[in-house]
Amino acid sequence: MKKIFSLVLTVAVSVLLTSCGKGTAIAPKTTGISFVADMEFFENKCVASVNVKENGDTKAEIISPDSIKGLSFIFSGGDATVRYLGLEYKYDMAAQPSGAAVSYLYEMLKDASCDGRQISFDDGRFYTDGRISKTKYRMYFGATGLPISACDGENNFKISFKNAAITDGM
Repeated sequence: MKKIFSLVLTVAVSVLLTSCGKGTAIAPKTTGISFVADMEFFENKCVASVNVKENGDTKAEIISPDSIKGLSFIFSGGDATVRYLGLEYKYDMAAQPSGAAVSYLYEMLKDASCDGRQISFDDGRFYTDGRISKTKYRMYFGATGLPISACDGENNFKISFKNAAITDGM
């Protein structure tokens, strides 16, 4: 009995020690969700209410600061639409400069949802590393796969995902 217990204990400890920092079984949940995005982009701050459909189509509406409250962005595939005060402007995402915080958020979520995405666990947190154009980013996830926070490699862009919830098809 002692030999079996020792064998089981040895195997369990070996598995725990070899899994640190390696890939995990969680899958990032970046579609079919809603959340409030608290974003800081080159010292500019804004808060947006975001809904990402299961197919990746995304709507983000600025709720703070008051000077741009109500500004909304709708992303679908490679197209984007901006709406504000009854005006609407459509543009091609490929032509968008890399300085728009909400566009960067959309691209990050889209990249993090790629099949086969490696999720690592280190220092008590799940994360994935990715790249958008020439910019590296790291996104952190909870044990459920919902996003918690993200930042780019130079910390010029930071986001906190608040009140993240699965909506699936809403």
